[in-house]
Amino acid sequence: MTVALRQLIEDMVSDLERNPLDTHAARLTEIAQVVPHTISALPSAEPLEKYNCVMHAPGLIGRMDQYPHPLLVAKTAFVSYLVDEALQPCEPGSGALVTWSAAGKLTHVGKLVSPDRAESKWGNGILCAHGLEETPFRYGDVSGFYCSIRPDVVLHHLERFVFGEPSA
Repeated sequence: MTVALRQLIEDMVSDLERNPLDTHAARLTEIAQVVPHTISALPSAEPLEKYNCVMHAPGLIGRMDQYPHPLLVAKTAFVSYLVDEALQPCEPGSGALVTWSAAGKLTHVGKLVSPDRAESKWGNGILCAHGLEETPFRYGDVSGFYCSIRPDVVLHHLERFVFGEPSA
């Protein structure tokens, strides 16, 4: 059942011409009629097209004014950098970050709302609450749980990631 659900979700998020963003909440309801799930669309204070999972999970939305094109710098490669440089592994629990990987590459990040549920932004798609296996196929499988980290610390690391080590 999880395979069927993940494929239906993948189909929904991969073709925004056929499945425009404003239809995703209704499409999730339709999918639930075929394959039961616990995914729910969440309201967003910011326009969905202005942020991604990397900006949402650690709380960077509205804090990246110094970057003219925040979506170009807030990529999963930065989350991989954070995993190597700043994040501490932890047990799953509310507030922790959760990552997904496919083919050995980190593909997605979310924020846990409970040990087995996350809140995440699906690429150019919706912000939603979902079970850890209720994600599009492209994200792969859960690959790690990390202690929460303050947005200002994440921003410091983003600056280092984008611009390199500051000169002394």
